[in-house]
Amino acid sequence: MKRVLFKEYLAVFLTLFLLACSPQYDWRIVRNESLGFTAQFPAKPQQLERDIPYYFGGQSYLLKQYLQFAGVDEEIYSVMTIMVPPSLISETNPILEQLKSKLLLEKEGQVAGPPQFDQITNKVSPKLNQGNNGAYKTDYYLRVNKPKGDARLMRTQWIMRPQSNGSVFIYQLSLIKPIPALAKTDTLLVIDKVFDNDNDNTFFDEFRAL
Repeated sequence: MKRVLFKEYLAVFLTLFLLACSPQYDWRIVRNESLGFTAQFPAKPQQLERDIPYYFGGQSYLLKQYLQFAGVDEEIYSVMTIMVPPSLISETNPILEQLKSKLLLEKEGQVAGPPQFDQITNKVSPKLNQGNNGAYKTDYYLRVNKPKGDARLMRTQWIMRPQSNGSVFIYQLSLIKPIPALAKTDTLLVIDKVFDNDNDNTFFDEFRAL
C-alpha cells in the first residue's frame, strides 16, 4: 500500500520567513477549542488552513491542516495541527512518521544535493508535561537551510491526541530563530544555550492538548 504525503510540506515553513513579525514579546494564552489545544504565543497569532492530499490504498483523501503562528523580531513560533479523520485512523502513525521524515533529514546518504532541513540532534525533554497525557516528549533540533540568506535553527516537537469523535489531532510545535554568531561553527555545542531560555520554554512547556 503506497502512502504519499503532500510534496509542498516544507514550503509552509519557508514561507514564514517572509511574514511580518511583532516588535516585542507580549505573551497571551490562546485557546483553540475547535483544534483542541491551548498555547501561549508571544504575539497575536495568525492562522492559515488548507487541505492536504494523502494517498493510501489507491485512493486520495484530504487531510485538514491548520497553522497558527506568531513572530517576534526574527523568531517564529508555530503550532501546526493535522486532523486525521476516523476513516484514516489506522494511518495515524504512518502519517506522523512521514511528517517527521520531511524534516529529520541527515546529510549522510543524501543524493540530490543538501536537504532543506538537517537534523542536528534530538533529546527527550527532561520535564514531564502532565498536561499532555503525562508523557515525556522528544525535542528535535535542526538547521534550516534557506535558499538565500543566513540559515536558521529550529526546535520542533510532535504530540498526538485522540478525539472523542474517533479522529486524531497531530500537533507540531516549532520555533525558528537565527543562529547566533558563536554557534555558526559548532552548533551542537551551544544548542542548549540557544533554546534554553524563558521564552522558548514557555512556548513548549505551556502547550496543552485538551
